[in-house]
Amino acid sequence: MRLSLRPRPSGGPVEAGTFLDPVPGPPGPVALGRAAPANGEASFRAFETAVAEAREGRLEAVVTAPISKAAWALAGRPYRGTRTILKDSIPAPS
Repeated sequence: MRLSLRPRPSGGPVEAGTFLDPVPGPPGPVALGRAAPANGEASFRAFETAVAEAREGRLEAVVTAPISKAAWALAGRPYRGTRTILKDSIPAPS
């Protein structure tokens, strides 16, 4: 799959498509192929941003690939995976 970065339209109806807003990456070099605190923090922030965008109605869906739970733990994030964040972020239906 290829994703193309397009600016989010301002005002008017939102067209169908994939819109990626920049999320700051980790400071310094990325450690490829292994769990590292900076990688976990960058991954966590990207997912956290997507969830916030969905809660605010700017996204209709959030799709993820496998995440490194070990990297999240090394970054000091208390979550054990994406489902835990969603459970804590989205109110249960009444």
